Amino acid sequence: MTDTPQPSTPSRSRPLARAIKIGVALVVALGLAYGAASLLLARFLEPERLADWIEPRAAAAVNRDVQIGAVRIGFLPVSIQLRDVTVADPSGLAAELAYVEEVRLRVRLLPLLQRRVEVGELRLVSPRVALRAAADGTSNYADLSGEGPEGPDQDAAPVRLDLQQVRVEDGWLSYRSAGPGILDLTGLDMEATVQGGPEGWRFEGAGRASLSAEGDGVPPLSEVEATTRFDLSATDDFGTLDVNESSLRLAEAEVVVSGRIGRLKDPERTVDLTVRAEDLRLAHLLSALPDSVTQALPGPVDAGLAVDLRVVGDLGAEGRPDVSGSVAVTDGHMDGSGGDPIATGVAGTLDLHGDSVRVAALDGFVLDEPFSVTGVIDLGEGRPFTLDVAGGVDLARIDALSEAAQRLDAVGRVTARVLATGSAADPAATRLDGSAELDDVRLVHPALAVPVDIPSGTLRLDGQAVRLAELPVVLGQDRLSVTGVLRDWSAALDTARVPYFDGTVEGARLDLAALKGEEPPDTALTYGRVAFARVGGLSVAGRSPEDAAKELELARPDSLPLAGRLQLRIGVIEDPRYRLENVSALVELSPNLVRVSETRLDAFGGAIDATVDLALGAERDEQPFALTLSVRDVAAPGLLGLTTPLGPFVEGTLGLELQFAGTLDRLLLPGPRTLGGLGRVALTGGGLQAVPFLRELARLSGFPELTAPRIQDWDTPFALRDGAVVLSETTLRASSTEMLVGGTIGLGGSLDLRVGMDIPADRLDADALVSAGLGRDVLDRLQDRSEPIRTYFGIGGTLTAPSFTVDATSTGRAVTDAVSDEAEAQVQSELERQRKALEDRARGLFRGLVGGRDTASAVPPDTLSPAAGGEPDSARPDTTTAPDTTAADTTGIERRPR
Repeated sequence: MTDTPQPSTPSRSRPLARAIKIGVALVVALGLAYGAASLLLARFLEPERLADWIEPRAAAAVNRDVQIGAVRIGFLPVSIQLRDVTVADPSGLAAELAYVEEVRLRVRLLPLLQRRVEVGELRLVSPRVALRAAADGTSNYADLSGEGPEGPDQDAAPVRLDLQQVRVEDGWLSYRSAGPGILDLTGLDMEATVQGGPEGWRFEGAGRASLSAEGDGVPPLSEVEATTRFDLSATDDFGTLDVNESSLRLAEAEVVVSGRIGRLKDPERTVDLTVRAEDLRLAHLLSALPDSVTQALPGPVDAGLAVDLRVVGDLGAEGRPDVSGSVAVTDGHMDGSGGDPIATGVAGTLDLHGDSVRVAALDGFVLDEPFSVTGVIDLGEGRPFTLDVAGGVDLARIDALSEAAQRLDAVGRVTARVLATGSAADPAATRLDGSAELDDVRLVHPALAVPVDIPSGTLRLDGQAVRLAELPVVLGQDRLSVTGVLRDWSAALDTARVPYFDGTVEGARLDLAALKGEEPPDTALTYGRVAFARVGGLSVAGRSPEDAAKELELARPDSLPLAGRLQLRIGVIEDPRYRLENVSALVELSPNLVRVSETRLDAFGGAIDATVDLALGAERDEQPFALTLSVRDVAAPGLLGLTTPLGPFVEGTLGLELQFAGTLDRLLLPGPRTLGGLGRVALTGGGLQAVPFLRELARLSGFPELTAPRIQDWDTPFALRDGAVVLSETTLRASSTEMLVGGTIGLGGSLDLRVGMDIPADRLDADALVSAGLGRDVLDRLQDRSEPIRTYFGIGGTLTAPSFTVDATSTGRAVTDAVSDEAEAQVQSELERQRKALEDRARGLFRGLVGGRDTASAVPPDTLSPAAGGEPDSARPDTTTAPDTTAADTTGIERRPR
């Protein structure tokens, strides 16, 4: 019988089962080992005990109280996580010196089992550091290192740092000093290695942050991207820090720093640093500055810079280190706003030594003209400087400077050699001494129809003054000569002050029509007629006074950009409507006041003197003004035709004395309700043209010649109030008769007159007188008399539509006296009020114009009397009192008794 084979397990299955058993055993063994190690480490690194162990040692290391909010332990790898770590500030300069949201430390296992703590990796999450420095030089960070990393327990194992990786995430550092020093680092990210212990410390790594800074002598920075590479060494107590070829990059500008900073724990630290940059670009430095700084430049600026500086000395509240070395400038250039080059080929060397910078032959081209600068700039308080500048400017190229310059069409050449001394911190203390030569200069302004030519001339620079001596100024065919001095030129750089010019302008002729380039839209439009129409409530040339003023482009400025005294002397001033000869005037200006005084001229066959005061200001629509006018022996049609609608109706020789005051609006038009004054008018050798009111007077009186009377002599005082002229009763010799005339004539043509005259009985028009209100019985009695009949007419209505009344029983003289006296009393009262208001306002303005220097007048010091204590010099004209516009006898004409 044959045996059947039995199945069996192959021999190789036994090793596999054995391997599985061994693996399971190994895992169990490792688990038991891990559990045992975890129990051991958990006991050794129990969080509360670890926190109690870390806090005093950390406090001893930084000499500050340190508090840890929570401690967590991790295994495989062994790590320690500290939460809410706070470092106190015992100085009280900040609420806390530092706060860290999270500190993560990776600890090496084997040294830890030997009761030594060696940290291999450190990560700081969201650290916040507040560094503060007081005025006395003390700070909240100078004494950070205390008893050392060993802490109070000398028997404990030392903590040694050998960090292959240190990471800072989302850090923030703020520095504030008692002065203007401010520095902020935000968004700080850094990676580094740190090695250190009792023998010292070494830090290597790189980082980036957004930098904002502000301080005395430091250009302001705002959130500039900053990166650094550093290699630093420090002593074990952090008393000295060595900088080993570290670099700092702001935007695209990078510099390399090396050297040593000592006495870190003292208020006064020592520095010995070298700063180098071989290929630095000025444009990169400027890109780190705020837009408010760079936008002040006409356009892009760049240059190559090679920097080699050494910073040595004490740094603290009482000390500043010395800076020495050089900055070489090559291939500098600046472009205008339109892209055209302004400066090119700028090169030179700036030598720094201590607190000064020596400019050694910095030269190049400005608008294609060569220039050079040498001198010294002191970096100390006030930054005083002395610079010698020479160069020229082609005015045809100045449109590249700015958009404002593009609107000024200019050609010619200006060359200058100037020694500038002063202080960069105080432009008012800057002196410019030297001269500027003008050659074939021509300026074209859109407001003028002819160019302004200066064939040649010299401007003398004398400190804060610019002097002109007979500078020729040609306007078309007219040549003027300007002599004077512009004082306080630096006021043009200060919004609180204005420059002051004191000089004269002389010339044989000035053609105003040539300057304007075209006739006015309507030759009937003159300022006098428009102002007359405004007061009288009339239209002028078919326009309202306001529309006519706008057509003449009349506008009162809110203020003036300069102050000064200008004496005008012009032989002839021509205009299509008039001709002025032998013109002289004194123009005094301040930002809030215009005064034209001592005005004398010949016109219309006679002579005219005038003084005008006008206040300026933006705070209200109407500003006070005052006018004093004296007219002698002028042709009445010419003067009245230019200033009023009465020119065609009056003939003869006119004399006029007038003082009045009021207000002018923003169109330079007078306010009817505020205008008032007194004066006297005289007319001889002339007559009046026929108007309806004269025709009616001739009919009623029986004197046909009164239709267009010839006036032998008329001289009467008057008052101006409420838009009307109030005439005192005076005798008017006209044609073959004399009349007593008094009453009111409105500037709009209204009439309220009293006329008395002797009429022979045979000339009486009985029907006309009866229709005018004279009783028939009275008329019959008057006609029985042989002598002339004294007749009094009351005239109302208007010049074109008069109304007459006759009152034979009243005394015309008494009636007109009462009217005149009442009117003058009212005018006196109103003008006294106006005069006081104007005087109160103008007194300060006039005093500012000729008195002490202030920011409103910018009057130079030599306008003061040394002993006057700020009052006007008695040797100069008294301009501190507004003209008296109230007293009739101030017109210079003796008032005749009635």
